[in-house]
Amino acid sequence: MRDKILYLDIGAIPIFIIIWYTTIFRKMTKGRSNALFLWVTAFAFFTVVCDLLAGVFMSEYPLDAFSQTAVRITEYLYFIFRNGTNMIYFFFVFAVTRTWYRISALWKKVLLLLPYIGVLAMLAINEGTGAVFIVSAESGYMRGDYILILYACAAFYLIFGMIWLIACRRSLDLGALLALSAMYLLNVAAVIIQYFYSEMLIECYFTSISLLFIVLFVQRPEKQVDLDTGLPGYHGFREEIGKIKAAGENIQIIIARIVNAYDMSRYMGEEAFFDFIHAVEGQIRSFAKKDRLSCELYYEQPGTFYIIMGDTSYNPVQAIPEIRDQMETYMGGAVKTGVRAETRIVTIQFPKDISDLGELLNFGHDFVRFADVDRLYSHADAIIAQRDYQIETHFHEILDRAISSDGISISYQPIWSAKEDRYPAADTIAQLTDEEYGTVDMAMMMDISRKKGLAIRLGTYLIERVFQDIHEKKLSEYEYIHIPLSTALFLQLDFTDRIWKLKEKYDIHPEQVCFSFQESAYENTSEVLNENLSRLSTQGYRLMLDGFGKGYSDMERIMDFPIRAIRLHKDWVLSSLGQKRHVLIKGVIGALSESGLTVIAQGADDEDTRRTLSDMGCELIQGRAVEGESCQRS
Repeated sequence: MRDKILYLDIGAIPIFIIIWYTTIFRKMTKGRSNALFLWVTAFAFFTVVCDLLAGVFMSEYPLDAFSQTAVRITEYLYFIFRNGTNMIYFFFVFAVTRTWYRISALWKKVLLLLPYIGVLAMLAINEGTGAVFIVSAESGYMRGDYILILYACAAFYLIFGMIWLIACRRSLDLGALLALSAMYLLNVAAVIIQYFYSEMLIECYFTSISLLFIVLFVQRPEKQVDLDTGLPGYHGFREEIGKIKAAGENIQIIIARIVNAYDMSRYMGEEAFFDFIHAVEGQIRSFAKKDRLSCELYYEQPGTFYIIMGDTSYNPVQAIPEIRDQMETYMGGAVKTGVRAETRIVTIQFPKDISDLGELLNFGHDFVRFADVDRLYSHADAIIAQRDYQIETHFHEILDRAISSDGISISYQPIWSAKEDRYPAADTIAQLTDEEYGTVDMAMMMDISRKKGLAIRLGTYLIERVFQDIHEKKLSEYEYIHIPLSTALFLQLDFTDRIWKLKEKYDIHPEQVCFSFQESAYENTSEVLNENLSRLSTQGYRLMLDGFGKGYSDMERIMDFPIRAIRLHKDWVLSSLGQKRHVLIKGVIGALSESGLTVIAQGADDEDTRRTLSDMGCELIQGRAVEGESCQRS
């Protein structure tokens, strides 16, 4: 074959340089699919180089002995790399569609390698048979009689790959599906063109364009990479699990969370902390390689590793001591200063333990709160069996049932006035009773509703129930009622409008209601919050800051809120009294009272505490020592 046109091969080289630069710059180098993509591009690049060199060596005829040898070597390498590109890309399709577990068995991989092994066998016998190609001084490169066998081997990967992409189309967005298919479709077109017009070296150029499409539409770092560390990220984990679920595979997930990761980062500095994270990742991969474990690792800020394993029987306990010792060795001097990674590990059989994708993702974030604090390692089934976990996980349905069936009872806990020796106010206490999960108390309801985004619905329900009780004269013995609300409600643009409508509907006076909000509202000092608080205060509603003494406790910022009362955190009150830090709590009560605020203290569960708080000037007191009979409405 004479007069090969080399311009397209030359044009492919800068495209590969762009692909490599973009891939490395975007940190798309970790993980199975990224590694396979780099191998694909490497094999495709060497294919171009070999094709280009063969064309250069055949530029002058007749070929001398050196040129014949050079052409022969470059053509062998061309077929090795070209067919290797097809084979690796085929495995890349499995990786990027998150169906690697379908071929995780060794015998399956060997079976899929057979076409490429057939190509290598044909090349091995070519020197003696000329079955694939021959090189002569007069004609240069000429196709052999059995070269179509190589095309047939390549066609296996093409046909099977396209079928697999079509089968997995629901797990890919349209851009990714088209980009992955372009490798096959463009190369089919290129092979047909080049078969009939052998001087047109278009095949490698089309391959480079196809790989560039994959960079643009498949290798997207925002969906795969944690940009701070360069490790495969949480979004990639979510995608992988979704595709594994769609494929119906059974896998094991190991979640390792560094509970104090945020504090470690602040103490060590981000750079040193990220070095530590990379060291952990390296140790995990090293251990997996040593034990010949097939796994995928993902990282989520500030310090959680998700490890997906095809082997559901593997017990990670055997790896923990070695990896932990390696990490302590790595941290070296930092350990001497007291910095230690407080780690919790849990294993999940998916979908056996948890079949719902949303629940699985939530479990990964929440399991630490339910795991035994004295144990490093837990099984998911032990945590899932806990009642508190079940309630939190299914709270949306529980709340739906309770509201629709009037399953939330409301009671009112009296608040004693030390100054007037009477009960001017009462706290709203809600209790939910579910036929499946039993009783859920007020604290648990409020806590879960905040975490699950249900605080607005629960708060709206409580407000209307209290307004209705006030309207029906069931609380006439109290001047006003405290209604605890989440900060989320105060951040609603139409919150005060809804309160106004309820006031009109139930014909109550604003002075009969005190809305209380947690000290965590400091985190949300926005114009909407301040505006709503100001409007409620102007309309005559009482406002109370709850939980003072734990957390921010910023006296200056308190003055920014139009509040009338402050409730001291029960734990802070009891710890201050118990440790005889009377001067501190007495000073706080005095300062708040002199600022015109009513101070409420919880924890008066015995006569001595009640008397101490009263002597300190605390105006309103709560606890068993001062409780009367509560008014309850079921």
